[in-house]
Amino acid sequence: MSSYDNFKIINDTCGHLAGDELLKHVAHIFRHAVRRSDKVARIGGDEFAVFLEDCGLEKGRNIMESILTELRNFRFSWEGKVFSVGASIGLLEFMPAANVQIKQLFSDADKACYTAKALGRNQVFIHAEEKREEMSNQRVHDWSKLLKDAIREDRFILFAQPIVPLRHEQGRSFRQFEVLLRLPFRQALLNPGSFLPVADRLDLMTSIDRWIIRKALEMLAGCRCDPASGQCVETRLMINLSAQSVQDARLFPYVEQQIKQFNIEPGTICFEISESVAISNFVHAKRVMNALHGLGCHVVLDDFGSGFSSLSYLRELPLSYLKIDGNFVHNLVSSPVDAAMVKAVHDVGQVMNLLTIAELVEDAETLRNLRQIGVDFAQGYYCGRPIPLVQLCQRIQNGMAMDTKAA
Repeated sequence: MSSYDNFKIINDTCGHLAGDELLKHVAHIFRHAVRRSDKVARIGGDEFAVFLEDCGLEKGRNIMESILTELRNFRFSWEGKVFSVGASIGLLEFMPAANVQIKQLFSDADKACYTAKALGRNQVFIHAEEKREEMSNQRVHDWSKLLKDAIREDRFILFAQPIVPLRHEQGRSFRQFEVLLRLPFRQALLNPGSFLPVADRLDLMTSIDRWIIRKALEMLAGCRCDPASGQCVETRLMINLSAQSVQDARLFPYVEQQIKQFNIEPGTICFEISESVAISNFVHAKRVMNALHGLGCHVVLDDFGSGFSSLSYLRELPLSYLKIDGNFVHNLVSSPVDAAMVKAVHDVGQVMNLLTIAELVEDAETLRNLRQIGVDFAQGYYCGRPIPLVQLCQRIQNGMAMDTKAA
């Protein structure tokens, strides 16, 4: 069972004709990936069922993983707009028997598909017996307690990754960092992809976003440099907002209250909202963006170019930055198409007087190409690795520089 992602966004922004065309492309990818003896059927909406006859579990997994790879590399184009596509796949192994209940098989496959979606999408989840399902439900319960305890007891850890200027003059007045979240768990630090999809399913994202805002502003207030030193450079933090927070009418009063409590200059805070969230919740996104902009904060449209469907909306949003989708930046050197996409986003930013940030910069050649295109800032492991926000504040207070590769 497979449900593919971005279908609703494409239907909502381009219409049902575009959605129908995408269905044809996805069906072709499925048929091309499976064997001639296998069956592929669309069972409704964005859901497909694939029947792999005489196929072991590992072989089935390999086939489904190949489909995921094809979908990740596929770009759907419609009237000048380009979309990326992913899928959540549930896999079920069964033996033919007289007592096999087709309805139950579909139900089990659907549960596995839903679990793949809840665990972060773009992956295969294998259904295996009731005990496995009970364990999965127990894990969800454990995650709920773990995340709620982390919020209540300040167990999360904030990291900061530098966003470096690609022209010398841009680094003179301020330095900026994206705030990243980590969760200590069993002597390891979990990345957001490991727990935020579960947090979203449990409706905990608003609480987590508020925790991040409060702790980031508290730390920023405690690490101001001394203007009398003559070497004071403003520190600007970029904080991500989830779809749940964008729809929360109480978010703006909370941000305003935290800024006043910690006596923070609003211009030192940027809020990042991804393109897909902004498109899917445009009325709410526009409202919260305008409110934050009116307060004096900066607003960033993240992952821009993943859909290119927001071009008509850009003029309505009070943006300071466009953050170029890292999927294009990652393949900038090897793919002329992706290089053209990066340039197109930057050109849009220039026309609208917006600064551009390229993420996922992982080598010197990519950085050189970005500088040639004219992109304003770069972010990625080659530019600077994330460090704990506490450590960053200590370096700022001590007048120490971050280890970054800039212009």
